Amino acid sequence: MTTNPDPEFVERLEWQLRTASRRQGRFARPIPSVPVRAIRTGVLVLLCVLGGAGAVIAAEHAQDEERKRHLIEKLQIEVEMAQLRVEHAQTTLARTLQLVETGLVSSGEVSEDEERVAARRMDLSLIEFDLREVQVTGVEPNTALSAPLVGEDDLVAKRLVVRIELAKVRLAKIAERYARSRQLAESGIINRRELAGETARIEMVRGDLTAIEEQLGIRSKFVKGELDADEVALLQRRSTARRAVRQRMLAIEGLAEKLEVTRRLEESGFAYGEQRALELELKLARSELRLAELELARLETLAKPTEKGK
Repeated sequence: MTTNPDPEFVERLEWQLRTASRRQGRFARPIPSVPVRAIRTGVLVLLCVLGGAGAVIAAEHAQDEERKRHLIEKLQIEVEMAQLRVEHAQTTLARTLQLVETGLVSSGEVSEDEERVAARRMDLSLIEFDLREVQVTGVEPNTALSAPLVGEDDLVAKRLVVRIELAKVRLAKIAERYARSRQLAESGIINRRELAGETARIEMVRGDLTAIEEQLGIRSKFVKGELDADEVALLQRRSTARRAVRQRMLAIEGLAEKLEVTRRLEESGFAYGEQRALELELKLARSELRLAELELARLETLAKPTEKGK
């Protein structure tokens, strides 16, 4: 006689337990409700007595299938939502293009809308990758650089490639808007103060791109067997620390530029009270940089043996 009960039997037994509990509650004195987890535990114990370990395994399998169906349904809804966001961004872009043709808005808004469309498409791709992974594994997506392949598909690398593509689009669009603003400033149409910190912002995006490319390189080495999971975790932390140092250095550069422009404006009487606030922000940024550099130095030391051994 088989010890693996039919899944319908498991569901029927859970239903009977819940029904009995509710029926008892109608005629007895009020008692605390029975948690669903307790019901499931009772089912497992009863199955263990009736059918042995095979019944428990069958019940756990049924729970796994239920969890998988829930994740898939959830991600399918998220895919639909992401598709609608892409469509909305595309519609907004088309409308902006029409307004530019009529002269009602500047062409700079087109660049921002194009960047938004690219970002929404990336979001859609990432959710589709998550759905594909859950359909194969039945568990939450694993985005770690040391995650196993999904079948023969390297979804971790594909996610990184999509993020790299967006970073490239974002970098191009920001540089495009900066060049346009610079021309307007040189023509006296806008204040040069509006350009302060923009070059640092461009470099920040470029730093993001470099960091993602570095992560893709780490992932490639892991898949080839050149790094183990612990080494990947260490190198990823170092990559994050390097990015943090770069970002803070660029933030300091942008704040220093803003501070200089503000100082000149206050000396000329065109601004008041902003200089002190910027000075404090600059001091704070420098302290944050010192902390980031301290952490990076520690991780560089830890990572040296890993790199020498490869």
